[in-house]
Amino acid sequence: LDGEHSIEENQQTFEETWAAVFKACADYGVQLEAALLKPSMVTPGAQSGTKVDPETIASRTLEALARVVPPSVPGIMFLS
Repeated sequence: LDGEHSIEENQQTFEETWAAVFKACADYGVQLEAALLKPSMVTPGAQSGTKVDPETIASRTLEALARVVPPSVPGIMFLS
């Protein structure tokens, strides 16, 4: 993703955004059992000048997803 943000800032924004999406889904009665999630990965911004190893990106992404994705969501897809 473009930007100068740190991986920590991205993770916080990722979690806040997806939590808001899932709250809105609940508010409007969306059947999450029929939903597939296509999130981005938690990474530092491309212009941050920070290099992060793939294991850290994977760990932060999984940690964030575990915090905000309801168990009823049947799948998470990562596309390149």
